[in-house]
Amino acid sequence: MAYHSKDSKIWHKFEKCVDGNNIERDNKVSGPAKKLCEHCKDIEKGKAKR
Repeated sequence: MAYHSKDSKIWHKFEKCVDGNNIERDNKVSGPAKKLCEHCKDIEKGKAKR
């Protein structure tokens, strides 16, 4: 599930994303933004834990 912060152009796709987990509920928006975050890219490539 893609999500991002209302004021960010970076989106996240994994619930275990450290950066994505820092988004407050009332500031979280469903759907992708402009650029996938680096931590999510690492998770996707198997370099970080899901």
